[in-house]
Amino acid sequence: MDATKDELLTPKQVAEYLQVPVGTLAIWRMRRTGPAGFKVGKHVRYRKADVETWLAERRLVVLAGAVLFGSVTAAQATPRP
Repeated sequence: MDATKDELLTPKQVAEYLQVPVGTLAIWRMRRTGPAGFKVGKHVRYRKADVETWLAERRLVVLAGAVLFGSVTAAQATPRP
């Protein structure tokens, strides 16, 4: 098991990583459109692996939309490791 994937991040750390305001992250959490967060007592935390998975899924959605609308070829849309 990769210990860094199990690392818990604060909203501030996630916001910095995603380069968005903490308030945006809070709105995403309320709307359930952002990375999965959970409460530890009264504190919100995010698993690093969940944030990375959410980000990868967003990239695939954007790339799939670009392919759908002909902006890029399927080869260009193939995610790189």
